[in-house]
Amino acid sequence: KQDISKLEGVQRKAITFIFNKYGPHDSPTVLMETAGIDTLQCRAKIARLKFMHLLIHNKVNIYVTQLITSLQTRPTRHNHTQMLTEYTFHTACFRNSFFPLDIREWNNLPLHIIESTSLT
Repeated sequence: KQDISKLEGVQRKAITFIFNKYGPHDSPTVLMETAGIDTLQCRAKIARLKFMHLLIHNKVNIYVTQLITSLQTRPTRHNHTQMLTEYTFHTACFRNSFFPLDIREWNNLPLHIIESTSLT
């Protein structure tokens, strides 16, 4: 958490330098939005979900059938056709590791993103 804050602090200083906006009313957040720069957490989430998309569609040469299983349910307005079975966990360390976290995020994505063929 502390490293994330440091990295975002460097990013905020860099964006004020790039735009040459050092005034008290110049918000680095607004400058980042203007430049189209996402937060570190947002970029990490997008990278994880892109990797999950590659895993599910067998674009990566990794055998994941024991790690990722499809949820056997019919699609409803709350479920999509590519929902995955979520892990059960007892510790925060495992809950926030790659597969449990990413499967939860994947299952919450809207259908039009799930069925997208492009990763951009």
